[in-house]
Amino acid sequence: MPTPTAPLVAAIRAILKAHNPIEEDPGGIYDQCEELAGAEADQILRRLENYSEVKVAQHVDGSFVMEATRRALARAGYDLELLGKV
Repeated sequence: MPTPTAPLVAAIRAILKAHNPIEEDPGGIYDQCEELAGAEADQILRRLENYSEVKVAQHVDGSFVMEATRRALARAGYDLELLGKV
């Protein structure tokens, strides 16, 4: 993941604006997961809350990272103009 510059953050926000309702709106993925978990939801939540922190890699900058990002967005069907001149 590259360093989060202002244009990159703007692109991420645009993607999440379209994506978040799929997860968060009533009947979305979060509701579906909660329904599937049923009586085990509280136990699953406790396990997740107690899970050890995930280590993340340092930011990596360079043209190869941005090209990989552009390819991933294209495969996911996003408008590459979101990235602008990032």
